[in-house]
Amino acid sequence: FGIPIIDLLVRRLEKNEGEDLTSIAGIIMSPTRELAIQIKDHLSAVVPVKYQDKIKVCAIVGGMSI
Repeated sequence: FGIPIIDLLVRRLEKNEGEDLTSIAGIIMSPTRELAIQIKDHLSAVVPVKYQDKIKVCAIVGGMSI
């Protein structure tokens, strides 16, 4: 479910070379915070090095102290 989102973003960036992404492209919901963090880690590893400064992957979870 995350790989197609990354693929879409890479294709969009390749099509519009000079533009940055300015909106949320996808949301993935998971049943546990541990799984959400694991998904974030794996998707961050899949983002091509060329686009790591433009494609951001973030996990938003609750139930943890700041």
